[in-house]
Amino acid sequence: VEYPDVASEKLSVKLHMANIGVAPIYDKVALKLKLKNAENEYEFDTKEDLLKWLPGEYDNKYDIDLNGVKAGNYSLQVGVIWEGKTVYLATDAIRDGKYYELGNIEIK
Repeated sequence: VEYPDVASEKLSVKLHMANIGVAPIYDKVALKLKLKNAENEYEFDTKEDLLKWLPGEYDNKYDIDLNGVKAGNYSLQVGVIWEGKTVYLATDAIRDGKYYELGNIEIK
């Protein structure tokens, strides 16, 4: 994962993810990013079409409009959500509810 330490108007996040299974994803699921702190939570749908993810590795960049996001320090998180439920990922990242923590970022 790559993202800046500080962002103000736009947040660019580069994710390297892999489908390590033997089949594609068969159901429509959402790849979402989240900014979360003690006072606020903001979810962003990446609009990524995971149905196209055959087994293999994927590098994608997502640009998030931060208009309306309050300034502060946030946890940046990623989640794959199917019908409101978490799709568990093969990762050692800490999970916070439906989302996995990627790191921290300051929004100005």
